[in-house]
Amino acid sequence: MRLSDREHQLLVYAANGLTDREIGSELSISRDTVSSYWRRILLKYGASSRTECVARYSQQETIDLVNEKQEENQRLVQEVEIWAHAQAREEVQKEMLAAINKATLAYVKCGNNFAETFASLLADVLRLTDCEYGILGEVIHDGDISAVQVHAITVRDRTTPGSNGVRRLQHDHIHARNLDRLFGDMLLSHKCSVHQSLTDILPIFDLPAGHCQVATFVSIPVIEQGELIGAIGLGNRSGGFPQEMIDFLQPIVSACATYIVGWRMKLEQQRVQKRANAADTLIRDLIDRLPTGVLFETTDGRIDFVNQTFLALFGLQDQVHEAIGTLSDDLIRAAFRGAAEPAMATDRQAELRATSKTTRGDIVAFRDGRKLLQDLFVIRSGQAVRGFLWCYRDVTNVANGYSQDSSQDATIGLVSSNSGTRNGRTIKDAPVGGEENLWLASVS
Repeated sequence: MRLSDREHQLLVYAANGLTDREIGSELSISRDTVSSYWRRILLKYGASSRTECVARYSQQETIDLVNEKQEENQRLVQEVEIWAHAQAREEVQKEMLAAINKATLAYVKCGNNFAETFASLLADVLRLTDCEYGILGEVIHDGDISAVQVHAITVRDRTTPGSNGVRRLQHDHIHARNLDRLFGDMLLSHKCSVHQSLTDILPIFDLPAGHCQVATFVSIPVIEQGELIGAIGLGNRSGGFPQEMIDFLQPIVSACATYIVGWRMKLEQQRVQKRANAADTLIRDLIDRLPTGVLFETTDGRIDFVNQTFLALFGLQDQVHEAIGTLSDDLIRAAFRGAAEPAMATDRQAELRATSKTTRGDIVAFRDGRKLLQDLFVIRSGQAVRGFLWCYRDVTNVANGYSQDSSQDATIGLVSSNSGTRNGRTIKDAPVGGEENLWLASVS
């Protein structure tokens, strides 16, 4: 029923026991006007007396007041629930950040141990999402075939003492490919895929011993710069897998992307280092067989490499193992002990080193009548000097310092192209390797 403001006022005064005269005085209206208002009220209520109108009005006011209080209480309850939900979400977010920090610490402390990092993170994800099991892995692409290479499988364990609520399972050689129902849709679409039916998600690969019965499953892609590089699989959650939960896990997804990219970079660095070590070993083996004596010293004056020919030329064959890493001056002084002018020979070396310029054609005479050709090559990386390469050849029977015997013509040099001439002589080059542009040159 709709009453005017004045009618409301009149009924309130009447409920408080005021007469028509007193009501008129309070409202500053005449008694006749008060009677007119009563006639309207009686019609609206369909009542036979003023007493009935006042009773019904008071009853409705009480009901309205109760309803208003109930609505206010409901609003308060909702506000408390929203606040509690926000607090709980904030706490869970803190726990998530703690889980990411813990996994990152494991990644660093364990020497980028991929499995340990994923296992640590997965255990916390299961606890945060209340899922019964989970799988974390790296996506491997081979042509048109993509597969999840599993790095961690963990199930909730609330019964085993000391299990911390989770149990890791063995997962060696498990690859979930395009056709596997657990990850197949996600691998093909690169989008999150939710399965709520047991018959819909039976995997075609064997789950490890101790794994729980598969009932529900969600696969979440890990994408970095548009490339699918990993996958997170969670299963058997009583509340299903709402979009809110998947959105909540995005920081975990980003962390997994970081770990996978870092892991791949580490593996690539290891592969590059392995190839570099193999090339370095080959180069050193080739140089060790040259008829030219070779000594390479670093800018801090320490020996990095010396070949057998160098040691044989100076009668130092027994010092090969002791020489590496030692001061080059010590070996040079030992080498030049038999020189006609030992002090002059060592001083000349120091002078050439100080100029940091490639110098060829020095002859060092020895008391036994031998003459050794000394060449210095300054090895640079850009403008920075990386080291000094000393080359020695026995030219006792060669007038111009270069033998005409092709078998004795190998030396080490720095050239700017794969073939060319130097001082009128043809250069035939075979790459030895290194950013210093070091080449094995055959001079004819």
